[in-house]
Amino acid sequence: MTDFAARVDVLIAEHFALHPLHATAAGIHDHDGRWPDMTDAGRAERVAFCDRSSAELAQMATGDLEPDERIDADFLRSELAAQRFAEVELREEAWSPLEWVYLLGDGIFGLLARDFAPLAERLTSVIGRLEGMPALLEAGRHVLIGVEGRPVDRFHTEKALAQF
Repeated sequence: MTDFAARVDVLIAEHFALHPLHATAAGIHDHDGRWPDMTDAGRAERVAFCDRSSAELAQMATGDLEPDERIDADFLRSELAAQRFAEVELREEAWSPLEWVYLLGDGIFGLLARDFAPLAERLTSVIGRLEGMPALLEAGRHVLIGVEGRPVDRFHTEKALAQF
């Protein structure tokens, strides 16, 4: 394994630790009993991860990477830029109640819909997420207040209530 591949493995593991639902969807089940940290501190941690990882990948891309590694580095940097945009600019969790409905639904559905482990093991993860739901909803109460220029969206609120 090259240094680049080893570092990418670490980067992906860090991403999945910060985004447990992405990990579950990708078939990585180390974080199945957890929710992402949706507080301001959690968002700051995700932004710092994007910045740190992007800088590291940019530095690596100037080194002695193979052509396919350079392409992978560019792809990862563009994905990190998209994640950073979502966390800093778009901020759907701050103005769209639908974002919270999707988060809650995906967090439970992903564990039940796929037969990746015995049901008892998957239900243990469901219990972990259900136990973490009050803290997640509390974060939602603090975060779902709109951002400058984008108040909480009425249409999204109505649709969220209908779906919830």
